[in-house]
Amino acid sequence: MKSYMRVIPKGMSARHIAYLVSAMLLGAYPFVFREPYFLYVMINMLLYAFLGEAWNIIGGYAGQCALGHVAFFGLGAYTSSMLFIKFGVSPWLGMLVGAFLAGGVAVAIGWPCFRLRGAYFALATIAFAEMVRVLFNHWEFVGGAVGLRLPVLSDSFKAFQFRSYIPYYWIIFAFFVFSFLLVYRLSKSKMGFYWRAIRSDPDAAESLGIDTTKYKLISMFISSFLVSMGGTFYSQLVLYVDPASVLVRDLSVRVALVAIVGGMGTIEGPVLGSFIMILLSSLIRARFGEVPGLHLVIFATILIVISTYEPRGMMAILENLRSWAERRRSVAAP
Repeated sequence: MKSYMRVIPKGMSARHIAYLVSAMLLGAYPFVFREPYFLYVMINMLLYAFLGEAWNIIGGYAGQCALGHVAFFGLGAYTSSMLFIKFGVSPWLGMLVGAFLAGGVAVAIGWPCFRLRGAYFALATIAFAEMVRVLFNHWEFVGGAVGLRLPVLSDSFKAFQFRSYIPYYWIIFAFFVFSFLLVYRLSKSKMGFYWRAIRSDPDAAESLGIDTTKYKLISMFISSFLVSMGGTFYSQLVLYVDPASVLVRDLSVRVALVAIVGGMGTIEGPVLGSFIMILLSSLIRARFGEVPGLHLVIFATILIVISTYEPRGMMAILENLRSWAERRRSVAAP
C-alpha cells in the first residue's frame, strides 16, 4: 500500500490519476484508429458523453426529470445553421447565439413548469419538446419538414467544416473535457450542495432558506446551454438539419439514458453510460443491422435490469465490486 502511494504524486488522488490516464488514451485514439468509421463511432460516444454530462446537471444533481432536451438541441442546430445560411455568420458565433437562446427559452419554460413535480414535470417537458418539433416541422422559413442543407465548403475552421473526421474529433473532445471539468467544479461548489439538497427533499431545502426555484432555473440554463452547443456540433458534422434528425423524440430519452445507466448525480456516470450504450449500439447495428430495432430492445433490457437491481447505475455497481474486493482482501490479509 505504501509503495502504491509513493507512485501517486502528492496532492493527486487515484481518481485524478484515472482521469488523466483516460484523457491521454482519448487523446491518442485518433493517432491509432484513423479509419473514418472508428473515428465516427468515437465522435458519437464523446458527443453523447457531453450531452449526458449536460443533462446530468438538471437530472442527476438537481433531481428534475427533464425529458425535453431535444428542443434545446434542435434550437442550437437550427440557430447556427440559419445564421450561417441566411447571413453568413460563422457557426462558432451562431453556436453561442443558439446556446443563449436555448438557455433563455429554458428559463422561460422552467419558471412555470418547476411548480410541477415528478411525472408531471417530465410530461410538461415532453409536451414542450413536441410543440417545438411540430412548429419547426411546419415553419417554411426554416425549411419545414424538408429541412436545411448547409453549403459545403473546403476545410475551414471559421466555417466549422472539415473533410476529415479528425478535426471534429478534437472539437468534440474539447467540448467533452470542458463539460466534465465544469460538472466536476459545480459538484464541489456550494451550488452543487444546494442541488443535492433540492434533489433529496425540496421542502426541507426550502425550510433551510434555499431558493429552490432559483437554483433549478440555474441548472436548467446551464444544461440547455451545453445541449444547444451539441446541436450546433451535430449540424456541422452532418451538414444537414431537419426535425426528423435534431428534434426526434428519442434523442431526449437517449441523452437521459446514458446518465441513468451510467449513474445519475456522478461525474463519471454519463461518460460510462455513453461509452457502453453508444458502443453497444454501433456493434449491434454493424452485426445485426438487418434486425430493425434490436438495439432498442437491448437498451430497454439493460435499463430494466439496472433499475431493478441497482437504480444508482453502473457507477454504483463498480463501487459495490470495489467494496467487495476490499473486503475479500481484508479477510485474506491475516
